[in-house]
Amino acid sequence: MEDSASPFVLDRPSNSGLQVLLHPLALLNMSDHYTRTSIQFPSENRFVLGALYGTQSGREVSIHTTFELLCVANKRIDGEYFLTKTEQMKQVFSDYDVLGWYLVSSNDLNEVDLSLHEQMQIFNENPLYLRLDPRALSVVTGTLPATIYDTETVPSDGKMVTRFATIPYTLETADAERIAVDHAAKLGVLGEHVPGEKDSALFTQITNQRGAVKMLRDRVYLLRQYVSAVKQGKLPPNAELLREIAGVLHRLPVIEQDDEWSQHYSQEQEDATLTAHLSTLTKAISNLHEASGMGRKGRAMGKRPMQGPSPHQPMRPRMQGGYRG
Repeated sequence: MEDSASPFVLDRPSNSGLQVLLHPLALLNMSDHYTRTSIQFPSENRFVLGALYGTQSGREVSIHTTFELLCVANKRIDGEYFLTKTEQMKQVFSDYDVLGWYLVSSNDLNEVDLSLHEQMQIFNENPLYLRLDPRALSVVTGTLPATIYDTETVPSDGKMVTRFATIPYTLETADAERIAVDHAAKLGVLGEHVPGEKDSALFTQITNQRGAVKMLRDRVYLLRQYVSAVKQGKLPPNAELLREIAGVLHRLPVIEQDDEWSQHYSQEQEDATLTAHLSTLTKAISNLHEASGMGRKGRAMGKRPMQGPSPHQPMRPRMQGGYRG
């Protein structure tokens, strides 16, 4: 996808000579970020922004993953949050560095894109800009709605200006990513069954929970409509039914302030994240221990069985160093 109609984009490719390799995990993270934001804020002007993380060797750049960024007033990147998140990512991916930033948007490139790009130059001298358009997906042609840009300084109307230039990229898939993508493709869209495929236990559980939440929402909406109609005098009040509705409401916890709910939600989110990290760490330690045990077992099987010395033959001393000149 190229946004050549925008005056902020050059009508030619970049002269940087970079070879960019884009991994599916980065696209999955961006898509997940956009989906969650769309569900949480369906009617607001969503701003889905994040950083690109990966490796660079010479002119070859590999975008492996991403992490989300926060914006403060006037579309300014939260620098403190960015540095904190970078330090956390560095603890997990010690070989990765910040390569640039991404934005999920269907609008034409404008001054906001240039402003954000200039802000990212504080953390990376020559950042890449990966832009994902959620409305430009073409199932027929199979082209990805993603474009990668860098910036060039060119003359315009007697002065030098900064403009975006597209960079071609190649999809690079590791074995682990290929397995994950194939699994996600087989499951299809959440809530839709793919004939001939066995649903995983997690998929079945999530589907059941989704159906239960949808049913609960529909029932609550129906009760709300009834109470509203009684309040407006459109329906006669039913004392028994109203008491049952009041009983349902009294079962819900009362939260007086939004800050209390946000704090409780953040605590639960941190606990869940910590549990997931501990589970991953435990599994990694178990795999490492198992691999170490297999190595020792293999070395033991490769040795000949030890035989005791003959009573007529003295024991020969072992040579040190393993090499004789």
